[in-house]
Amino acid sequence: QQLFSLSLTLSPEGDEHRDEVLAILFSYVALVQRAGPQEPVFRELAMLEEINFAHKEDENELDAVADGIAMALHRYSPRDALRGPYALDEWKPEVVKEFLDSLLPENCIVFCTSPLFE
Repeated sequence: QQLFSLSLTLSPEGDEHRDEVLAILFSYVALVQRAGPQEPVFRELAMLEEINFAHKEDENELDAVADGIAMALHRYSPRDALRGPYALDEWKPEVVKEFLDSLLPENCIVFCTSPLFE
């Protein structure tokens, strides 16, 4: 199961130093882990998700809507299938800590694409 995805676009110089960029990224992740779960951050994210849900643009294709709902039904009740992916209703610091603790370099899959690769 994927916890999250991150995409970085590097300049040509950054591309030459991608290992250092990844090291900086994981240093930041370690900083967040040391800080631990932060309820104010959770509350802010919850508000942003509510805004995202309220202002979600209508899907143009009915198939895309149906696919999204079908996938959501694997994780949420039928009542919550539309809102579920956006819902952050309950502050559970132990769950946040569990996910933070799993953010380790050895748990990641890193894909690099570059015009420099042949």
